[in-house]
Amino acid sequence: MEDGNENLLTRVFTVTTTREKIIALSDYLNDNDIDFDKVDMEAADLCKTDLNTISAMLEYGVKLIEKTASKPCEADKARQFKNMIKKLKKKMQQ
Repeated sequence: MEDGNENLLTRVFTVTTTREKIIALSDYLNDNDIDFDKVDMEAADLCKTDLNTISAMLEYGVKLIEKTASKPCEADKARQFKNMIKKLKKKMQQ
């Protein structure tokens, strides 16, 4: 950032690779004066109200799918939603 008048952009993404490559990427970013932060994306970052809201939305989705699904692959989404609801409820109890 040579003159400080550049338009700065922010992008959020995840990187999946080996530890060594993550370190090399961090070194590259540091060497090129690119600001970055580690972001932990865990359900624990969501409050219980958010998790309850998501669970309620999924339950509503299950009801809609069960009423309207005409194909087995569509009906399977209800099963997937139910499994996600179980995971969320388990997370909320921790």
